[in-house]
Amino acid sequence: MSSAVAGAAGATSLPPMHQTVDPDGVFFEGYGSAFYVPGQKLKDIRAYPIDGGHAVVIWLDEEDTQRFADLTGEMIGKPLAMWVCRHMVTRPIVRARIDSGTAIIPMPSAQRAQALVAAFRGEAECPDMTE
Repeated sequence: MSSAVAGAAGATSLPPMHQTVDPDGVFFEGYGSAFYVPGQKLKDIRAYPIDGGHAVVIWLDEEDTQRFADLTGEMIGKPLAMWVCRHMVTRPIVRARIDSGTAIIPMPSAQRAQALVAAFRGEAECPDMTE
């Protein structure tokens, strides 16, 4: 996990206000600030073993890198939720502005990480994030 974030929460169902968000992207949300990135707009997405566990790493395009940097800059010391497949999969505390254009999404298994990558790429349906 990036040194700019700490902690995580398990998968949680998307609140009713966000039910219109397409499931094939990532939705970043915190304290009144939020933005959505469709899966096809991501520069890259890959599954990796990380810190003894598994994660999906996404790379944002230039425009969304700036939006993510602005959002994380506003969120220092506060939780920033990451929603994928209509479930909150992590809610780390932001420690610093993230200018790199990458986000790390912790996953419970290599299989779940690979399934999420396939869903983002449009190769499969979203995996069940509640298991």
